[in-house]
Amino acid sequence: MDKETVDALLTGMVQSAKGISDLLFLEGKPPLVESYGQLHDFPIDTPDSLLTADLIEAIADHLVAGARVTNLVGGRKRWT
Repeated sequence: MDKETVDALLTGMVQSAKGISDLLFLEGKPPLVESYGQLHDFPIDTPDSLLTADLIEAIADHLVAGARVTNLVGGRKRWT
């Protein structure tokens, strides 16, 4: 899964409803969004719209890689 696909997935999930507080990724289930305390499926284009371990790992790798990017700001590094 490439960066643009992960970004589109996360953006779509966050913008899918008001009151989104959590995004959940569980193997064998569709991605889930929590809105005002209620979980809702977020359909994806995979067989049965379900997540696999490989897809979840690709999403996690993308998120972790983004957290490792650093910027030099005011003479000190900060996470972005």
